[in-house]
Amino acid sequence: QQCPDSAVCIEGSGSTPCACHCSPGYRAHGSLCLATCSATSCQSNNICVEGSGNTSASCQCMSNYRKEGHLCLATCNALSCRQYGHCIEGSGTTAAICGCNSGYRLDGNTCIG
Repeated sequence: QQCPDSAVCIEGSGSTPCACHCSPGYRAHGSLCLATCSATSCQSNNICVEGSGNTSASCQCMSNYRKEGHLCLATCNALSCRQYGHCIEGSGTTAAICGCNSGYRLDGNTCIG
């Protein structure tokens, strides 16, 4: 019996053919083996959400981040530019950044004098 890539064939005995069993990190759904979070690698600012029914686990952006292709980019809600700065919302593949008021410089996400 031919098993999908995410399964292994466990040999049967006698006239019983082998049976496909999902590999670790996958769950069975009918004849499919669907990825779980333990088999799914998400990039930074993503969280893994387990699939249900016939869907595999997927990566979704954390709160206050927006999806752009496979990236999750910060929005102004994810930044704290403090009292001496302001947030500049990003667009496309650019994340939001802190801009500092005149006379201040950026140190991480904080404007200091």
